Amino acid sequence: MKIKKSVRTDIIEKKSLRRVVRSMKAGRRTPFTYVIAISEDGHSLEIYYYDLLLQPALKSLRENMKVVGIALSKQGALDIMAALYQETLDQTGGLDAAAYLLRS
Repeated sequence: MKIKKSVRTDIIEKKSLRRVVRSMKAGRRTPFTYVIAISEDGHSLEIYYYDLLLQPALKSLRENMKVVGIALSKQGALDIMAALYQETLDQTGGLDAAAYLLRS
């Protein structure tokens, strides 16, 4: 799992964000955590409930994932995703958020 340094989040305290990121990198459970990641084909964004990604069947997906956002609720993840698409539209005039985030 690759977590972008400029990850978007709805977690207010930096200490809490570091704790969540550290747990995710160690492969530990982080309850109520959703991740926004670039899809495997690299053309869109997807939301995953993090604890489901710990299942053995999803190990390869988790290892190859590029995380661009972390949220503590599904609504928070949707809000972050909407903001990412809006920023992409404002900056590029298009909706290819994955390519925009990989460049920035």
